[in-house]
Amino acid sequence: MKLLLIAVTFFIFFLSSCIKDEGPYREADIESFTLPSSIMLTSTVVNQKGNNRIIITVDDTTGMKNAKITPDIKLSPGASIEPASGVEVQLQNYQTSYTVTAGDGNKKSYTIILEKDRPLRYNFESWYQVSNTTGTRIYDMLSDELWCNANKGVNLVYRDNTPFPTRRTTDSRNGKYGILLETVFGNRNAIIHMLDIPLYAGSAFRGVFETNISNPVASVKFGQNHAKSAGKPIRFTGWYKYKSGEYYQTCTIDESKKRNKVDTIPGKKDELAIYAVMFKVPKDDDGKKVYLTAEDVLTSNLLISTAIMPDRTEKDDWTKFDIPFIYTEEIDYTRFDYKLAIVLSSSKRGAFYEGAIGSLLIVDEIEIVTVPIG
Repeated sequence: MKLLLIAVTFFIFFLSSCIKDEGPYREADIESFTLPSSIMLTSTVVNQKGNNRIIITVDDTTGMKNAKITPDIKLSPGASIEPASGVEVQLQNYQTSYTVTAGDGNKKSYTIILEKDRPLRYNFESWYQVSNTTGTRIYDMLSDELWCNANKGVNLVYRDNTPFPTRRTTDSRNGKYGILLETVFGNRNAIIHMLDIPLYAGSAFRGVFETNISNPVASVKFGQNHAKSAGKPIRFTGWYKYKSGEYYQTCTIDESKKRNKVDTIPGKKDELAIYAVMFKVPKDDDGKKVYLTAEDVLTSNLLISTAIMPDRTEKDDWTKFDIPFIYTEEIDYTRFDYKLAIVLSSSKRGAFYEGAIGSLLIVDEIEIVTVPIG
């Protein structure tokens, strides 16, 4: 009981500190922007700190250039929006705009853009930076709203200048940038077990990141809707380099103590994670709420196809991968909708705070190769 009171007290203090950093009701954020499933293919991922764009991907843009839409919009606490949620607006050349006003009067403008579902090719060239209000901690985010990482969550517990685990690099296979994923030292100064983390693995994935401090593993949600028009995935290709860190660590969560148990396993090498999976979900709006997590992304009974990197060992030079999708059942859009997840990580077990500090994965020029679905 005493430990629980300490945990609750610290958690309240932690949240209060975050609020003080940002100021009460200073946020003017659109947290979600939803259209009917007959229009909207993917879950909304809002680029808050880059160019405040919201991309709505659709199966077919025919007739949508100047269409009328009626979105359901959720805002940060205390904010208001013009036009209001639930009010019909007319697109102009596939676009419209909104103004959000925070409780303290701070305003932010958003551009909403409808576009046809994109080709599944990624070169990691376009990035933007996010910082806290004091500018003391800055981290990279991909401009492509369909790609997420855990930097946002790590930012809540960082208290020094440790590099963020996911960032851009000029060590690229082609173009100016590639994506660098590094397993870095965690937060071992926490006074309760749920924030006593030995390491953070660098990761990038197609899906959604929603910070869940009480259950960090649940923060990562894998999958974005995959329309029939996007085709049947048959191969997952790209380029990578990998270096394992020196000492492999495991973390055992101990809820009875403020410190978790961390062990070093002599001789064990860390391994990368590179894979893509396709899974079925209920049709229409119900399916948009279904994601996979680190606990079931490779074992769920919803999986219909996987493309998993078989060789997870070190590679000093740029190395090509070309992984076939293996299907356990045929795609059937008359019965289900489908989601596709791509996962990259510097430590295969990084989601469970296992791996080796210093493990480094660099990836560039990846693609999901598809064929038409009849």
